[in-house]
Amino acid sequence: MVLILIALASSLVATNVGKSSGHKRTVFFIKKVQSMCLKARQRAMINGHSQSFVISSSQRSCWIVPENKVEIPESITIEGENVKTNEEDYYVIRFYPDGSSSGGILFFKTNEATIFRLKVDVLTGIIELINDQA
Repeated sequence: MVLILIALASSLVATNVGKSSGHKRTVFFIKKVQSMCLKARQRAMINGHSQSFVISSSQRSCWIVPENKVEIPESITIEGENVKTNEEDYYVIRFYPDGSSSGGILFFKTNEATIFRLKVDVLTGIIELINDQA
């Protein structure tokens, strides 16, 4: 009987650890997107040329022009509100030398539920990450 209880307890721990590590990878990716936006804004202000942060749904990747792409994890869906689109598939947030941006909100979803929002202010270009799970 004791062995059965130990086996049940250890299986519950293993399940929770698996969920926890998946959540950590998701949060790590979202914070990576936030840092890429910050980097694009800083570059625009320092170099005096606008910078674009791009997300492609079909390629499941995002990048700062002209850098390498970062893959979007399969578990995450990104949707945009008030975000410019170059083509049907691309969301683009532009950052300008004066610190402003094209603005918008990115919604990061898992299992159809929004877990985080990334808001980019049009006038200031300030980037705010909001945890919708809290």
